[in-house]
Amino acid sequence: MDIKNSISRVAKDIQATMFYNHQAYDYLTKAGYHSDLDVTDKDKKRIEDMNRKSMGNLSKYFSLVNQMASSIRDAQKAYRRGMAILKYSGLPKNEKDRFASVFFEKAISLG
Repeated sequence: MDIKNSISRVAKDIQATMFYNHQAYDYLTKAGYHSDLDVTDKDKKRIEDMNRKSMGNLSKYFSLVNQMASSIRDAQKAYRRGMAILKYSGLPKNEKDRFASVFFEKAISLG
């Protein structure tokens, strides 16, 4: 029963991430942003810093993600940070999706 619930939760997290990713991307491209949506070296560095600071502690990583997301005031930056987590975080797939969703939701809310 626990395995079934875990698999269901992971599937829902992945589905939500993909939904927010596509919704944020669609919104930003319709607003005329294209090249600004590519992950930059600075985005990669920020994710690497979070990896280092959290030292594998998911609670700490979640805290860092929320701190960073709350300070972002630019939809493109929020989107890029979500994509950077998917590409550069050292987290398991389901955790990457969960944390990236925070940034995708932020991108949508700024739009």
